[in-house]
Amino acid sequence: MVSMKYFRIIIFIFLVALVTFFLFGKKASAAPPTYQGKGTFTSGAGALSVPVPAGYQDNDIFILFVESENQAIATPSGWTQVANSPQFTGTARAAGAVRLAVFYKVVSGA
Repeated sequence: MVSMKYFRIIIFIFLVALVTFFLFGKKASAAPPTYQGKGTFTSGAGALSVPVPAGYQDNDIFILFVESENQAIATPSGWTQVANSPQFTGTARAAGAVRLAVFYKVVSGA
């Protein structure tokens, strides 16, 4: 059986932990992501310059989808390739062949 002295110490520690949690344990919740806009569709062979939507801010995330006839797609400078990307099927340059790569970039210095 726990003596009353130890019981009070345990209750005191519990209360201190509880107060500490409520004062310092909660983190500010961030607003959920929202759709802001899209860039202009761009197509061509070789290197492309892809325009981004106007009005972006620091910490916005750009997502870039690149599709080819199952040909290699180079990671654009400053972008990060999404895990499990690219996905592809078919023989390069053959009918029905397709490769889709997805990249993202977090804006800084807007």
